[in-house]
Amino acid sequence: MSIGSKAKNGLKVGLSLGVFGQCLSWVSTLFVVRILYPEDFAFLAISEMIVGFALMLSKLGFFGALIRKKDLSDEDLNASFSLLVVISFSLYLLLLISAESFEGVLGRPGISGLILVNGILILISPFQLIYLVLLNRQLNFTLIAKIQVSITIVQSIMNLALAHYGFGYWSIIYSLLMSQILTLILFRQCCKKPLNFSLDFKRTKGIWEDVNSSFFTAVIWDINNRLDIFFIQSFYASNILGFYRMSKTISEKPVSLVSKVVQSITLATFSKVATDKVLLASYIKDSVFFAVFISAPLFIGLSMTAENFVPLILGEKWIPAIAILQVLCLMQVVNSLKEISGIGLFAAGNGTRKVIQALLALVLTTIAWLIGSQFSITIALIFVFCGELLWYFLHVRDSNRYLELSGFFREFKAPVASTVVMALAIFSFEHFLAIESNVIELLCKIVIGVLTYFATLKLLYNTSLTKFKNQLIK
Repeated sequence: MSIGSKAKNGLKVGLSLGVFGQCLSWVSTLFVVRILYPEDFAFLAISEMIVGFALMLSKLGFFGALIRKKDLSDEDLNASFSLLVVISFSLYLLLLISAESFEGVLGRPGISGLILVNGILILISPFQLIYLVLLNRQLNFTLIAKIQVSITIVQSIMNLALAHYGFGYWSIIYSLLMSQILTLILFRQCCKKPLNFSLDFKRTKGIWEDVNSSFFTAVIWDINNRLDIFFIQSFYASNILGFYRMSKTISEKPVSLVSKVVQSITLATFSKVATDKVLLASYIKDSVFFAVFISAPLFIGLSMTAENFVPLILGEKWIPAIAILQVLCLMQVVNSLKEISGIGLFAAGNGTRKVIQALLALVLTTIAWLIGSQFSITIALIFVFCGELLWYFLHVRDSNRYLELSGFFREFKAPVASTVVMALAIFSFEHFLAIESNVIELLCKIVIGVLTYFATLKLLYNTSLTKFKNQLIK
């Protein structure tokens, strides 16, 4: 089977399995949200801001470099693993020493225990990363997808059960921790390769030279992605942070389905064809087309039905989060796409350019938050969304200098135009037909949205619809 065929098959299996797992995860999350309160999600947001940054640092950006490395010996693998273990344990020790000081700085008593338990993920990270690298190098995308979907199902069940029995926000932490340990066990069983500790860190020099630009890029992006929690914690009330964290959780569920599968497959696949710029560009544009075909109608539809399903499914206490959720859904369309061309740059050996692009994103996001924080949280998010759109346009234009991306934005034409028609149909239905039942109105919006989207594609963009079907089937 060719590289392209393996990638498409992995993408198809990953997404098809992922739909089932993600649906169950969504149901579990919605029930958990009904049980928890905004303050619980505010606590989780603060913990994830600190632990998430440390978790990113612990990986040193080695994941992509180890996949890219043409000849990866057991000695290289063991040395990389050992270095990651040393870094991870050092970072956890630093958290252990400084955890209590976070309570005073953040003004949140009890956050130290949450940080230390959540931080166990840092200790697991080196083992999980190495085994995932091995599976990706073997282009075993289908197996990875099956494991990840199985873990999603298990995590959802644990999360729901723990929340039901009164564990509060700990239910999310415990279910995540247990699911990641189980993931590690399954990866280890599939790889059947023991990892040995080695102090020969000199062997990692070449890997670090390859990864340094991508590591700094990851650091910048991680800071950029965590600016939201910092600014909301600093400028808004605690319950606003809780509303935001919950909305982000809901809006990120679909993008985690698409991006997790696409990112894993594109990194390994793009690296295999990096020397052929024409073929690489073709893979990038096909991946973007596939992603936007799913993400555009999904997130726009979710945004336009938020005012119906939030009080209906999540409960009246979450009504203030509707506007936040609507804007975040728009932002997720960009988030589901931006990794693809960036991975293409990295695969083609232009990692340094990614650093510059990441710095630009950080500047634009910081400016957007500084201006937007003077207004309501919804207005602030709109400023950030506009900054992300501007960045993505500049990112593609700049990447075109290194990748053959001419005609890149033409991939958006059919799904975006059909999504606009879908949005107009839902808007017209909502404003011209008054329906008292929230349930009936929600169902009608979903049916009208789906029918309008595919009818527009069939009538005006049948070629693009056929292309999408072929990507699913072949």
